[in-house]
Amino acid sequence: MKWVVGGGVTLLEIPPDGSRAMLDLLEKYRDRPMDLADASLVELAERTGIEEVLTTDRADFDTYRLSGNRRFVQVL
Repeated sequence: MKWVVGGGVTLLEIPPDGSRAMLDLLEKYRDRPMDLADASLVELAERTGIEEVLTTDRADFDTYRLSGNRRFVQVL
């Protein structure tokens, strides 16, 4: 938390229309199935343009796509 408070990370809020986008993602990847945490990360990536993700969930983030069929860049 000291790292967070010191500016090591930026916390973002999901706006009201982000909830609809997350529901759309949950439905799109229902065969996977996508969880709420992953849906929030994909929604935030779309909104911010950030394509890099730090995750141990490599299989799911190899599957998820951003607009334009872009893949996530996994930093691990």
